[in-house]
Amino acid sequence: MQIIVVGAGEVGYEIAARLSRDNQNVVVIEKEPALVERVNNTLDVLAIQGNGASARILEEAGVRRTSLLIAVTGLDESNVMACMTAKRYGVKKTVARVRNEEYGQDHTILSNEFLGIDLIINPERVAAMEIAKILKNPAATDVEYFAKGKVQTLGFRVDAEAPIVGKKIMDLPISCLIGAIARNDEALIPGGGDIIQADDTVFVIGKTGSMSAMGFLTGKSSERIRRVMIVGGGKIGYQLASRLQGHKALGFSVKLIEQRADRCRMLAEDLRDVLILKGCGTDLELLREEGIEEMDAFVAVTGNDEANILSCLLAKHFGVRKVILEVNNPAYAPLVYTLGLYEAVHPRQITASLILSLIRRESVLSVSILREDQVEVLELAIGPGFRDVNKKVRQLKLPRGILLGSIYRGKEVIIPRGDDYLLAGDRVVVITRPETADTAAAYFTA
Repeated sequence: MQIIVVGAGEVGYEIAARLSRDNQNVVVIEKEPALVERVNNTLDVLAIQGNGASARILEEAGVRRTSLLIAVTGLDESNVMACMTAKRYGVKKTVARVRNEEYGQDHTILSNEFLGIDLIINPERVAAMEIAKILKNPAATDVEYFAKGKVQTLGFRVDAEAPIVGKKIMDLPISCLIGAIARNDEALIPGGGDIIQADDTVFVIGKTGSMSAMGFLTGKSSERIRRVMIVGGGKIGYQLASRLQGHKALGFSVKLIEQRADRCRMLAEDLRDVLILKGCGTDLELLREEGIEEMDAFVAVTGNDEANILSCLLAKHFGVRKVILEVNNPAYAPLVYTLGLYEAVHPRQITASLILSLIRRESVLSVSILREDQVEVLELAIGPGFRDVNKKVRQLKLPRGILLGSIYRGKEVIIPRGDDYLLAGDRVVVITRPETADTAAAYFTA
């Protein structure tokens, strides 16, 4: 498949790198010479300098034989124009990163159909959704849903004094599966004989709502979060506060700190049930005055990685048990874990996950990327041609590094054991390393 990626910033670079790894034919279009040089020097793709909305540049990139165009520049209008132009050339599928809420609304003239865009992704909205999911699952560091919400993947950081430290996976009293372990700077797909260590992050998969015991086993409190302080009233902060405000029945009490006076006024008008405070998230006096020590959760989404890190370290110092931050620069990913900030949301990674779902085989229903591209979770549909239909799980010859996490059949969720089997029409969730993701997809859907 030929794919054009317009924009070589962090999101575009991430997508191009993943597609290249999957042996796709990729052309990247980027205006900035330095970014073009970076792509040419580090990725096995063709990079062209120019405007991705230009018909001439698109033709140079081979748009007439392209199946998918992904526009992820920093400008909504450029992304929309690139998709509209590509559609005129007959490109089957187009994806655009768009932040303006006016684009893509079905009730307006700027609908997806009118714009020629098959999928619009709003990174800030998606990031806010990710944070909201974590707040609703207080013991977890990562939360993903599959099989129409019936299957859940949760990440748990293992405390030094947790009951499962030093135990083999096969000996744990759990009804879910441990599908991956992130340890130091690597991730592994474990077997039953692997031993849980302190400071591991374990990724478990099971029926939604059935894994509350994992919080206790990993040394985490499962008390509900009610009092939330948000630093940053930009698009992510606004979207998150709006979502929490909409869940008043869950008992959320929200305070939002924003430095810009005009933005504070707008937020106060739109978020009637949120206390808006003008100030800086690193102002110790302000944090104390507003009861930082009484907060259940602290979220830093200022758009500035350094400010987010510093304010979250202050929140941890004051004893806030749930600290979540936005991280945009991938170079900071190892740093935040080293500093003990385990719950970091990466808009770049989330956006890439959504887009990659479109590129996999048709049988791949969704893709989630965990722990900075170290683990992939695939939701797959078992087709009628699956060669191991009706075979017991213990008889499957799964490629190394691939774990079958769940089976969704009809309305039933099955956490597979040796005597379970697969049928055509099943939906399975598979955990794997990125380098074997395509192998996993091929195995279950061949």
